[in-house]
Amino acid sequence: NLSSSICIPIVPPKDVPVDLHLKAFVGYRSSTQFHVFELTRQLPRFSMYALTSLDPASEPISYVNFTIAERAQRQ
Repeated sequence: NLSSSICIPIVPPKDVPVDLHLKAFVGYRSSTQFHVFELTRQLPRFSMYALTSLDPASEPISYVNFTIAERAQRQ
């Protein structure tokens, strides 16, 4: 089927950079010949994660204060 737009879900593996190789055939509906457009892009590492909001986290109201008897290397 010919169309002026297409939506394809892309599900790359997590935490790995991925090379995308895109190829589009463009032409008239009744045409038997098409222009071929090729594009290569790299999705960066961690591109599967979405930013939920740009609002900064609220400042905590309370706090905890305690003493640990362990050495710093063991923590």
